[in-house]
Amino acid sequence: AAALKPISIIMPSQIPQPLKLTPEVESLVQKLIQQQQTLSYVYQSLACNFQREEQSHTGTEMFFWRRSDKVRMDARRLMRFLVRHGHQVVPQVIPKPPSNIQPGMTITDAMKLTIQWEEQINKLIQDLLRVCFEQRDPETLHRQQFFLRKQRKLIKHLYDNLTVLKKCGPNLGDSLFDELVMRPIEHQKKTKIVRRLPKTLPTRYFRRDTTVLPRTTVFPTTKTFTFPRW
Repeated sequence: AAALKPISIIMPSQIPQPLKLTPEVESLVQKLIQQQQTLSYVYQSLACNFQREEQSHTGTEMFFWRRSDKVRMDARRLMRFLVRHGHQVVPQVIPKPPSNIQPGMTITDAMKLTIQWEEQINKLIQDLLRVCFEQRDPETLHRQQFFLRKQRKLIKHLYDNLTVLKKCGPNLGDSLFDELVMRPIEHQKKTKIVRRLPKTLPTRYFRRDTTVLPRTTVFPTTKTFTFPRW
């Protein structure tokens, strides 16, 4: 009989692993994660502020809730990126929201603060891109370019909102801006498309189990079931 050939087994050490990040890149990513987690907490505070009875700006409230979720998701993506490259995420203490977030603040003040915070995130991403380019890290460079494009679009959108708010004016202008600008946009983003079923379906999709029910309850496959119009 022919001798069996030995099977070559790949050991875990021979499997190609993703390269570890340099200490400078890792520290910047950790700092960016911490900044995004803090900003998510601040946005939650702003959303609760505009949900109060004295404010009652529903569109602005939905905007800040959505921004909090998106910033937290970006931080989670960076955490997975660090773990995939063999690093450990070092959680830091999240500070409380700044003292300039007051119950009676206007939407204009909130937009100005939001622009400042998002520009800080933008500066961190630019610093990270610069370090990745100097140290020839193409994967991190490609990933952060995606975040940088999103960040620039967001800052442009915030500046547009601030321009409209200045044209509307205070007090009544905030209510008009929330009612006519923010609320339709947020409602459109929250709307889900429901797929409707066709009007007619073959009866085989509604066939009963013959082991439980008598055979007379089994519908023939030639007939069709018609949904009522709604």
